[in-house]
Amino acid sequence: MPGRPQLLQARPALPLPADVLPLVLADRAVGAGSAVLDAAGDADREFHDRHCEREAAGGATRRAGGPGWTVVSTSEFAFDAIDDLDAGAARLVATLSALDGAGLRAPSALPGWSRAHVATHIARNADSLCNLLEWARTGTEIPQYPSVEQRNADIEAGVRRGRDEIVEDVRASAARFTGLARALPVDARDARVRAMAGFEHPAWYLILRRWHEVEAHHVDLAAGYGPADWPDRYVGWALRSTLADMAVLPAERLPGLAGHRIVVTDLGEEAVLGEATGAEASGTARALLGWLSGRSDGAGVAARGALPEPPPWPHAPAGFR
Repeated sequence: MPGRPQLLQARPALPLPADVLPLVLADRAVGAGSAVLDAAGDADREFHDRHCEREAAGGATRRAGGPGWTVVSTSEFAFDAIDDLDAGAARLVATLSALDGAGLRAPSALPGWSRAHVATHIARNADSLCNLLEWARTGTEIPQYPSVEQRNADIEAGVRRGRDEIVEDVRASAARFTGLARALPVDARDARVRAMAGFEHPAWYLILRRWHEVEAHHVDLAAGYGPADWPDRYVGWALRSTLADMAVLPAERLPGLAGHRIVVTDLGEEAVLGEATGAEASGTARALLGWLSGRSDGAGVAARGALPEPPPWPHAPAGFR
């Protein structure tokens, strides 16, 4: 069975294979490590196509995948998603606002953490990503967190606050992050920053990291919001991103999933995680993302044999050039 939800701490990325090609909306599967973006809905296709045009203009572009395919995120893609991020934060605050003090102290889906722990972590994550935005803006290195110990201590201290203070902290910190992100100068968007986990990426990718945090940890509150409530646009991007990053992981980092073909039934896309072995898991994009992110028990995912446990999620982003 899939593992329990985890904090979003990605492992360092592996080097990108040299034969990764530019984005192609292919009309066929292209072999091991492939994911074909050939049957997305018109709106989804337009969103991805529009934001991949920046490739020609240079700048940091994310390419990930195996031979013959890529998933690309660009600065333009990320900044266009800020409105989606704001909407997700508003939904999160609404969920928290509906809880009374006892409800906020109740257990979350994260082992050993109450909902207050999750809420406080979400707020401190926003502040930590603001640190990285400031690094990009000024050119002066500022770590995401002073230390792991300080990060953990701040969460434990925050949990002891009253309900209203915690909810307002989540709201205000979310607004701070998106405000700073919108104001980031164009010439700072490609500046490299470093995550606490050690991997580096351009500053614009902080917006997409934060999108993961808000949507995944909203589910972790165990307060009525689940994968079924994720916005379609988040599901489409997050699943493609997840499969792209998984496709370049070595077999030992994919226990139980190495060689699996992942078939996205509602998008007409698929990915093979390494060298195909004949094993397969299929489902809608939403069902697959819920399973691969550890936010569901795999409901709606069909497999040949037992459904494997996915590795820790999210994965360090592969493919930045």
